[in-house]
Amino acid sequence: MNYFTWFRSPAHFLVFICLVSTLAALGAKDANAQKTWSAFKFSTGVDYTTGDYGTGSNTDILFIPFTGKYEHGPWVVGMTIPYIHIDGDGSVVGGTDGSPIVGDESGGGRTVKSGLGDIVALLTYSILPKKKTLPLVELTGKIKFPTANENDGLGTGEFDYSVQVDISQKFGKITPFGTLGYRFVGEPSGTNLNDIFFLSLGGSYALQEKWSAGLIFDYRQSTSDAADDPAELTPFVVWKVHKDWSLNTYGLIGLTDGSADYGGGLQVSYTLER
Repeated sequence: MNYFTWFRSPAHFLVFICLVSTLAALGAKDANAQKTWSAFKFSTGVDYTTGDYGTGSNTDILFIPFTGKYEHGPWVVGMTIPYIHIDGDGSVVGGTDGSPIVGDESGGGRTVKSGLGDIVALLTYSILPKKKTLPLVELTGKIKFPTANENDGLGTGEFDYSVQVDISQKFGKITPFGTLGYRFVGEPSGTNLNDIFFLSLGGSYALQEKWSAGLIFDYRQSTSDAADDPAELTPFVVWKVHKDWSLNTYGLIGLTDGSADYGGGLQVSYTLER
């Protein structure tokens, strides 16, 4: 039995989100409003992946996001404006946050296209733990705007909507974390794409004061019944260059035919606190 099929129903998943939110709120501070500090965060980088995603033809994707976030108390609003470059036969296109979408049918001749990707906006609410022994819980909603050129295969040309819960807990030098979410995928005319459940599990370890390393396992259901569910491992290293600057480098190892074969990237972040 595939237990993940329970989450195919948006109603089931939203019920689960409500239950998690309620349980987290029971352990949260009544004084969330006391966290009134503000911060601006900016990040950019480069992400490269390659693989056939089970289509029989390799697709190379270069993704360069420019992200800005504003934090005020428990709230975070943000937007990512990406540049995307795809070298493939059109069977794989860009999706939310650069996550590739595999279509139902193979593409035509091989083409190389690039330009503005799909812009993603997000809103996050952090449920602060009452005690240090309780985890931090973050509830996030995302909207993917279809700004990428559908005719060039840079996106689907449709809106996507995502809801997710992020949980993390620090234990000395070790910080385990996880994400559980559901994405409502817009369907272009003439296609049949699935809404998907996705999750991430991972952890980081503080090597030194300014260095940490970790590993993330990502899983998501396939948008196409003709492709395997993607699953990937992402090892990473973070360097706190300065109190305001950090550098994150990572790799990607595909675990299924529905994933990229391999990839990697680099991200630089700047935080301005008020």
